Amino acid sequence: MEPISRVPIVQQVEERIRELIQEEQYQPGKKLPPEMELCQRLGVGRGTVREAFRLLQAKGVVEIKPGRGAFVAENPAERDIGAIDWLVENERELRDSIEIRTALEPMAARRMAERCNTEDIRRLENIHRSFLSAIQEGDAAMIGRLDEQFHSAIVESSGNALMIEI
Repeated sequence: MEPISRVPIVQQVEERIRELIQEEQYQPGKKLPPEMELCQRLGVGRGTVREAFRLLQAKGVVEIKPGRGAFVAENPAERDIGAIDWLVENERELRDSIEIRTALEPMAARRMAERCNTEDIRRLENIHRSFLSAIQEGDAAMIGRLDEQFHSAIVESSGNALMIEI
């Protein structure tokens, strides 16, 4: 027996819009039905349809043209959408993490500024230089690792053992 999965309403609407594109054979560049029509057909609010369109746009399925509506993408994305799907599936955990970081990181930066030494500053400068190089090279994986190192270095230099543990 498989467990019952809760599929967020936005993801259900996203799937229905994909089905609409396939079933009605919308060609690239073709305008999709207006938001209000989709709201009525699907029995959902406008915000839900808009969010579904944003997800589809991020995945390269539709193009949003301000003031004109949503259109089937001219050049459907050939890229891997695994990262986007992961972000959608882990949205709650990511929001929780950002909330905690928003509260703790300013305090860590203040403590570091009060307690740091020349070596701590040099460490941040080196990470920052590497970060800028990774940006120029377009190395997304390295950018992520260096961002984590930078923030961790600040927390470690704060000298607060509990904050470091968290």
